[in-house]
Amino acid sequence: IKTMRRGGKAGRAAAVGAKKAAGSGGGGGGGAAASGGSKVSAEAEAAKKKAAAYAAVRKQVATEILSTESSYVKALELVTKRILRPLEQAINGGEPILTTRECESVFINISLLLERHRAFLGMLAERVTKWAPASTLGDIFEQHMTFLDEYKPYLTGYDNGAIQLHILSRQYPKFNAIVEAFAAHNRSGLDLASYLIMPVQRIPRYALLLDQMAKYTADDHADKSMLAAQSERIKQRLKVFNAEIDATLQQHASKVMKIEKAIDAIPTAEFPGGTLVTADRRYHAEGRLRLKSIEQRKAAARLSRGAGDRRPKMKLAKSQYWLLFSDLLLHCALDESKGAVHATAVQVGSMGRIAHKPFVYQDHLFMNQVAAISKSAKEDKHHSFHLTTQLETWTFWCSSPEDRDFWIDRIQEALTHQSNRTLKRMK
Repeated sequence: IKTMRRGGKAGRAAAVGAKKAAGSGGGGGGGAAASGGSKVSAEAEAAKKKAAAYAAVRKQVATEILSTESSYVKALELVTKRILRPLEQAINGGEPILTTRECESVFINISLLLERHRAFLGMLAERVTKWAPASTLGDIFEQHMTFLDEYKPYLTGYDNGAIQLHILSRQYPKFNAIVEAFAAHNRSGLDLASYLIMPVQRIPRYALLLDQMAKYTADDHADKSMLAAQSERIKQRLKVFNAEIDATLQQHASKVMKIEKAIDAIPTAEFPGGTLVTADRRYHAEGRLRLKSIEQRKAAARLSRGAGDRRPKMKLAKSQYWLLFSDLLLHCALDESKGAVHATAVQVGSMGRIAHKPFVYQDHLFMNQVAAISKSAKEDKHHSFHLTTQLETWTFWCSSPEDRDFWIDRIQEALTHQSNRTLKRMK
C-alpha cells in the first residue's frame, strides 16, 4: 500500500512535468525578427521535451503496475500461508477447524487467483525491468491477463464472504484465534478482512493505471490502441460482474453488526457464537415499545402439547426496547444506569469501542411464528396492536396512532420478506 502511494505521487509528479512540457514550446520574443529556422528548432525542442516527459510518465506507471502487482501477490501469499493452508491441513488431518464448505464461503477461489497472478507478475517483471520508450504493456494484458472471468466468483461472493468471516470467527474459537493472530503478528497492521477486500480493489486499479498510461502515450505509439482496448475490456467485464452483485447485502449486514455491538448478554445457545448476523437477516426498525401482555389463545388450550412445547414465560423489562429484523423481533432492556439513552442501537454500535452497552438482551420472537398482525377494532388510549402466533396473542402499547401504524407497517414488511424467502427456498 505504501508502494502504491509512493508510486502514485511520483506518477502524478511526472504527469505534471509532462503537462508543462506539452504546454511549453515556441520561444519568446523576436516576433517578425525571428527566423523560420529558429521557429522550427524551438518546435522540435518542445516536441522532444514533451516526448521525454511522456516517456517518464509511462515508465513510472509501468513501474507502479509492477510494484503494486508484487505487493498484491505477497498479500495473497500471506493469507494463503498463514490462514488458508493451516485450515486445509486441519481438514486433511481429520481435525477440521472449518469445513471445506465454510473455508470456501470465506476465501472463495483466492488460491486460484494467487496462482494466476504469480504467472502474470513474472510476465510484467520481464517487460518492465527492461523498459524503454518504445516498450509496450497493452500486449502483456491482452496475452497474459486471460483470467478476468475467474474473478467473477470472488467479486460476486465477496459480500457474503465478509459476512461469513464475521459469523465463523465468533462461532469457532480456534478459527478466531488464527484470525486474531494474523492481525497481531502482521507488520502492516491490517486484519484479515482488509486483505480479503484486496482482490475486489485490484481489477478496477488496472483500468485506472492503463488509462493513465494511455493518456501520456503518443497517438503514433504502438501501445496507444492496445492500452485503450485493454482498459475497456476490464471495465466491460466489471460491469457484467457488478450486475450480479447484491449491493444491499453488505449494507444490511453492516447495520446488524453495529446493533450487535450495542447489545449485551446475547445468548450463545440461541444465537451461535453470540452473533445476530446471518447472510439473510435484514434490519427493519427499532424503538421503545411496550409489550403489555401475552395471552394463550383459546384454540391453543385444545391442542395436545407436551411440556417441551410450552414457551417459557417472557421476562419483560421495566424499560423495554425492541428491534425488528426480517426474521426476528428482539426484546431488550434499556440500561440507563450511566445516563439516559437517546441514541438508537445502530448509532451506539457506530461509535467504535463501546465501554457500556445500554441494550441488554431479554428475549426474542422469530417472525416465522407470527400468523397475523392487527390493531384493535376500536381506537383505544394505548394505541395497541396485536401479534398472533399459533398459541398466543401478544398485545403491544404504542405512544401514538402514528407510532402504532409505523410498527404495524414495519412488521408487515418483515412478514412479507419472510414469506418471499420461504417461497424462494421452495423453488
